[in-house]
Amino acid sequence: MPLAYEKWQAAPEGASPSPVFRALHAARLDSFLADSQDDGVMVIDAQGVIIDGNLALSRRTGYARGEVLGRPMIDVIVPAQRRRIQAAIDDALAGDGVRARADGVKRSGELCDLAITFVPLFDDGRTVVGALVITQNLSEASEAERDRQRDTALLELASRIAGVVGWTLDLATGALGWSGELPELRGRTPRDLAALTAMLGPADAARLARSLERCAREQRTLDITLALNPDRADGAQAVSDAGYPHDESAPGERHVRLVGRVSASRSDGSRVLSGAAHDVTAAVVEQRQRIAVEQLLSSTVNAMTDGFAVIDAQWRVSFVNDRMVEFVGLDREAIIGEPIWEVIPEIAGSEFERPFRDAVEQSSTVQARGWWTERGIWIDVTAYPTGQGLAVHLRDITEAETARQAYEQAQDQLATLGGLLDISRDAIVVRDLDHRIRYANAGAIALYGWDANAVIGFTADELLEIDSEVRVQATTAVLAQGHWAGRVAVRTPDGRDLVVASRWQLMRDDAGQPESILSVAVDITEELAREEALRRAERLESLGTFAGGIAHDLNNVLTPITLAAQLLGHSLAGTPDAETAEMIETAARRGAAMVRQVLTFARGVESGTDPVDVGALLAELERMVGETLAEGVHLAISPPPAGTVVVGDATQLLQVLANLVSNANDAITAPGVITVDARLEPRDDESGSVLVIDVIDTGHGMSPEVIARLWEPFFTTKPVGKGTGLGLPMVAAIIRAHGGSIDVDSDGRTGSRFTLTLPAADGAAPDAPVTVDDDLVRGDGRTVLVVDDEPAIRRLVRQLLVAHGYRVIVARSGGEAQRQLAMTRSIDLVLSDVTMPDGDGVGLVRWLMASAASVPIVLMSGREDAGSIPDEVRARCAGFLVKPLTTSTLLMAVHTALDRRPRGGRS
Repeated sequence: MPLAYEKWQAAPEGASPSPVFRALHAARLDSFLADSQDDGVMVIDAQGVIIDGNLALSRRTGYARGEVLGRPMIDVIVPAQRRRIQAAIDDALAGDGVRARADGVKRSGELCDLAITFVPLFDDGRTVVGALVITQNLSEASEAERDRQRDTALLELASRIAGVVGWTLDLATGALGWSGELPELRGRTPRDLAALTAMLGPADAARLARSLERCAREQRTLDITLALNPDRADGAQAVSDAGYPHDESAPGERHVRLVGRVSASRSDGSRVLSGAAHDVTAAVVEQRQRIAVEQLLSSTVNAMTDGFAVIDAQWRVSFVNDRMVEFVGLDREAIIGEPIWEVIPEIAGSEFERPFRDAVEQSSTVQARGWWTERGIWIDVTAYPTGQGLAVHLRDITEAETARQAYEQAQDQLATLGGLLDISRDAIVVRDLDHRIRYANAGAIALYGWDANAVIGFTADELLEIDSEVRVQATTAVLAQGHWAGRVAVRTPDGRDLVVASRWQLMRDDAGQPESILSVAVDITEELAREEALRRAERLESLGTFAGGIAHDLNNVLTPITLAAQLLGHSLAGTPDAETAEMIETAARRGAAMVRQVLTFARGVESGTDPVDVGALLAELERMVGETLAEGVHLAISPPPAGTVVVGDATQLLQVLANLVSNANDAITAPGVITVDARLEPRDDESGSVLVIDVIDTGHGMSPEVIARLWEPFFTTKPVGKGTGLGLPMVAAIIRAHGGSIDVDSDGRTGSRFTLTLPAADGAAPDAPVTVDDDLVRGDGRTVLVVDDEPAIRRLVRQLLVAHGYRVIVARSGGEAQRQLAMTRSIDLVLSDVTMPDGDGVGLVRWLMASAASVPIVLMSGREDAGSIPDEVRARCAGFLVKPLTTSTLLMAVHTALDRRPRGGRS
């Protein structure tokens, strides 16, 4: 039987029991003084004097019980630690639960390592009258046992508080975490220490700050009750020193008890305080309201949130509180006087029956915990022998058990935090202020290519090539402001150049002094490359838009030049000036090819499907570029076997070769040779042949850095105004479109070699050149309406058609053409431009369709955009010509369109 209860019972009749023992018993802590307890327990009064102790205390210290009674508790502590333990005693007598560790002195003089817990004892008026002191001899326990005892003590504290919510407080950042919501705070549970402090009155705020400081400094257990007001505006509230409001609570005020301890230290040095929280508002207010009208014991028991019952020696229930009535589910009248086995029949034969009987038979306090299946809850049952039976305390610990399980899960998660850091793909590195690495996760090892066994202790500069200017700026900023973020260019030990987005955070020690730098880096090298590619694509899109806008105008300009040159060449045939006309026509064609190149590059490349004679292609190359080479540069062409054919677009392939020869010419600064060597080679799978063309120059060559960027659009090594950077990307695009490949080789000193590989077309023969039979394409007096907004084009087309026997009527717009068609019944063909300011060619075709006229129409355009013309309009057209026009294509298109219908006027 507990000693304190004996003293309570043994008090002389009429005498007032000691307030210390009365408080001890009222708080149901007298069981700690039982002689069956393994821990040494003593009771001290308000002056710190020992007034009682259990047998375990005598066994562990060597002092008889009579030798310690009446002595100050501080006497059993080594002198060097008495000042610190006296401070802990003072805190306990001030109303705070305290944990401490000290060396005790046994009667033999031997020292013992003690873990000491001080639990303050309050009288009915909430005045501290003493303290219960529980000592654990850590010298006799293994490290695992000490951990178990500490965890058990915490769980015991949590289990004594109804409605437990787990909480954590990061002592470095002030961040508060909760395992659940505090319902009485109406959804306003504070999420950081500042928010919690804002809900407190000045005295409570100061008490909390002192308690947290002691917990962090001395590893004490936190046990404090606070008055919270979620609606508090300025924190003004009269609060007693004990932490409870005087008189009535302010509207919305709630009282919360926080119990916890420093439970973890993170790898960055910060510490976490964790524990349990319980809303004790109801208990505080109810206790204050009933204290004047009810006896303390009765009101306390009946107001308990736990079930309480008294059972006599015959196992009959003599008292139950309201909570026990709720647990049982019967009326109080049906409970009192009935055997406990009938009131709660499920106890019989359950895991709880044996503890009940042991408590009576062994006259000792017993405890059991388990799942109450009939109620669907976890319960904790404690049976106290009373001499006349049992006092049974039953607590619903469902929330506490859930909180405990959640707490254990959180601890497991903390234990695996290091593993989680290694899982992260980000590079996480901790360095001291001298930049020596103290920690690097697996992500950093992988990103930077480090040797995991040769990282710690080295500086970042020893392991990486870092932009020193950025590093100095970042270090200065993080020391001044506590953080920095930016991009850093680094070169790894294996030679890779990376760009990382890095965030630096200054870490401080317990005294607030800078201690280390935490950096988190993400590789953004590929992301930046994608952004650059997107910018290039946007530039190409802008180029395409620009090129499309000017293509029509440029080709309109080139069309009269081409036609005029052809007309002059025809009229000057056999004279020295005929060559001049041919040069003008060639220049106009090259200009048209340049416009087509830009449009093709911006819109993409589609190869042709025509057989191309490679020998004829190389002959045309020699004719086209022979006179454009620099003085002293010789072009040597070695053609493939006669009849070698590839399938594609002859113009595009000629453009490729001309571009490569032009670049080779620019690379030669002294007399040199450009060799174009074409040959057939067997395929790797021997299924046929491939055409291989080498373009070799004796110029200055290219460096590896230039070769690496050779195919980037807009990259050029030529001076401003001499190159656009589009030639080689266009070459590569055309070759890929033809199913081939292109390689480059250069040693940077003695020239370059570009190697083209194209599939050879076995058995295909190129089409014969188109020739125009003047007798076939003569007009024989048929009438053509020419519609174009360019006067030069109208005049030259008219001159060409009239010269070949056609009658020609001209119109400057689609609207004027409609009027001509309405007035003239004998028009045999309409030849119209697509884009005109006053009625375009598409509108003219739709007008013909609406009027049911059968006169054929051929459209012309400065753009290769026949695909953009509506299908029904294209179906109505007899042909489509792309400017600049040539005599042959124009005459053949007119002849072909007229040949589709019999002669005769417009119908």
